[in-house]
Amino acid sequence: MAEAAALGRRSVGLVIVAYKSARFAERLKRAVDAQTLRPDRILVVENGSPGAERIDPAHLPDGAELIPLENNIGFAAANNLAAARLDTEWVALLNPDAFPDPDWLERLIAASDAFPLAAAIGSLQISASDPARIDGAGDGYFIGGAPWRGGHGHALGHLPRYGEAFSPCAAAALYRRADWSALGGFDERFFCYCEDVDLGFRLRLAGRAIVQALDARVVHVGGGSSEGRSTFTTYHNVRNMIWTHAKNMPAPALWLCLPAQACAVLAALVRAAARGETLAALRGVRDAVSGMGPILETRRAVQAGRVAPLKEILRAMSWSPWALARKALALRPVSPSAHDTTS
Repeated sequence: MAEAAALGRRSVGLVIVAYKSARFAERLKRAVDAQTLRPDRILVVENGSPGAERIDPAHLPDGAELIPLENNIGFAAANNLAAARLDTEWVALLNPDAFPDPDWLERLIAASDAFPLAAAIGSLQISASDPARIDGAGDGYFIGGAPWRGGHGHALGHLPRYGEAFSPCAAAALYRRADWSALGGFDERFFCYCEDVDLGFRLRLAGRAIVQALDARVVHVGGGSSEGRSTFTTYHNVRNMIWTHAKNMPAPALWLCLPAQACAVLAALVRAAARGETLAALRGVRDAVSGMGPILETRRAVQAGRVAPLKEILRAMSWSPWALARKALALRPVSPSAHDTTS
């Protein structure tokens, strides 16, 4: 597109963390190579996949640099490792099973121009199994501490160009590198799952803005590395949702929301039981509690650095368990003029 050259002045590095992703590599290469706005650098982390499931260097996007790891260090740590090697203004994250439209990166950078106060910009994820349905339009957050992928499974329909979700989904998102670095990126203790919601929460506490660019689209398989629902997924989701809430929810809301959190954890246990994954969920609760000491130590630092008013934090959350249950589209209107720093 014509504006791609003008937008290219904003430097951006693209990070792809791959685990058991060889089957997606050729399609991903085609999608990245077709971008109308080329990243300044592309880093692909081969995150310790076994044998034939490792990324073949011949299938990397053009100009990509491969970071091979012998062991899986986790999605959070692998992204941090790659982001630390970049000196670009922006860091774009893309899952290997998320295939972007040709103008995906250009649209994200256009959003960064429209919203100069934004520290993170999310994409619209479309279901690979049913392109008429949403896979995710940012993440919503229930006050009881349960996140959900906004609009998951809902009909695509008409969407605004921009909106505000609680947090971007890191499967396809753009982060301002200065803000990423200031907050330490993802919490590596999470390993994977909820690390993006945790970072989004911390960005909000630090007074940073978060935007969804719904014209920046990717087709997302989902569960491409973790093979969909599993005891692994259940364990990490339960443990990490408890940690996210304990670390980030400001007082006194933390205490006021404890009954809602108990209900959210109970609902997670019920859902796990329905899938035959009760033990995995219980282990998640156990390890969340046993590992709470270091999380609460981090909480003190996080809360000490909070600049956003409590009412602004709570405004970004959902108070409706029904919205959580039906995975509602958790978008609020947002206007570029509200982010205009020239007025």
